[in-house]
Amino acid sequence: LFNEALKLESKVERWRHSLPATFSAEYLREHEDLALELELKGFRYTTEETLRWHRRAVSKFDAYDRLPSISARCLVIHGAAHPSMPLQNGEILAGRITSSEFVALEGVGHLPAVEQPFETADRIRRFARRSP
Repeated sequence: LFNEALKLESKVERWRHSLPATFSAEYLREHEDLALELELKGFRYTTEETLRWHRRAVSKFDAYDRLPSISARCLVIHGAAHPSMPLQNGEILAGRITSSEFVALEGVGHLPAVEQPFETADRIRRFARRSP
């Protein structure tokens, strides 16, 4: 999806083409212009070369074996409608961290705090208020 987007002439159209990799289809149906505005604001100073380096680094990062060594309480929030990261990945992440709690937010993609800000904040607040 990103490689296809880089071939487009207009920066705005490149980002519009990439939105489905970040946002749930439901969110885009209702808020495509807002999603595009957020993406453009977030990346107005980011070069395409930087994005390529970022994708390369992310694809090579692997902390799977180190996850069980995390001793802090963790809340793993995962968008159940994440277009490019299966829900199972979030479940695996939470399962590897001993003192974690897993929350799947239905109808949400990569950015829970954008797509469902009040639900996300509520989940974080409730998690933080519980004593360890």
